[in-house]
Amino acid sequence: MSLLRNPIQKKLSALLGAQVTFEKLKLSPIGGVLDIHGMTVAGEDAKHPVLSVDRIRAEVAVVKALAGEIVVKSLTIERPILSIIRRADGSTNLPPRPNSSKNKETDTNDAPLRGKPPKRSKTGEAPAGDEEENEEQRWTLDAKKILLVGGEIHFRDESAPSYRASAGPILAELKRAGDDFEFTLLVESLGRRDVPVELGQLKGEGRLTNLTDFARIAYAGLEATLEVGASLRLSARCASLASRSGDLTASGMIDLPELQKLVPAALFVLPAAVSDARGRVELSLRAAYDPGDGMKIAELVLKALDVSIGGGKVSSRRN
Repeated sequence: MSLLRNPIQKKLSALLGAQVTFEKLKLSPIGGVLDIHGMTVAGEDAKHPVLSVDRIRAEVAVVKALAGEIVVKSLTIERPILSIIRRADGSTNLPPRPNSSKNKETDTNDAPLRGKPPKRSKTGEAPAGDEEENEEQRWTLDAKKILLVGGEIHFRDESAPSYRASAGPILAELKRAGDDFEFTLLVESLGRRDVPVELGQLKGEGRLTNLTDFARIAYAGLEATLEVGASLRLSARCASLASRSGDLTASGMIDLPELQKLVPAALFVLPAAVSDARGRVELSLRAAYDPGDGMKIAELVLKALDVSIGGGKVSSRRN
């Protein structure tokens, strides 16, 4: 199955801007099932993947599969694990962001994903030198539904003191809605793992916008709303996932000691009035994140409820 595996690996690598490999790939044209095991996506260091997936099961169009073209109609992703590391110097293990020249190359190479028939000579044979291109043209990402089961996200900040957080298990569903994809998300547990801070369950919904061709998911926009635990609501908006930047808002109730422990100090420094405070507050936050500049807070409003600051105390009222 290497004739099929190699072009798929190459195309996914080009789309994601990182090396993609599989341990095993099986295709059952009669049953209409494509089965991939042991997928990895390399990060900045090719030896340490930023993403690993135990299994990917795809339902394909049987008639087209018999003709040598793989058209994915639905997708189930089992146990994907995303591992993000922020080093002490501020760099991460994520693949480099696509540059303009790479984007142009990706645009040019998108044609094979739309299932264009391979070039043929008058004799019906593929022209010399076109074998690789024809193999790439044999598969099409046209999934109308994607299910993710048993996922995990791990984040580690190597700045002192060490910071480790994780989320999972994760259950998510992505469904076609016109030119967009709607999604729902359920995370059983979210918190830090180096200190005892647990925020509880996370529920989310939203959409990936301007995604007429699923092969261009890296350049889709994102609109998402998340509910963390029973009292915190977050919203995120990103014009393009490839930029890894966007706007964030948050509102709800939070315990100040937990907030101090939860927020990585390297991303942004909490105001002095919050850094040594105890108690609970109503939180309203507007911020923006950029990989180069980190988190920038445009507005932070805290309404105190039995909060003590610097040895004093504000009892049963709001500031």
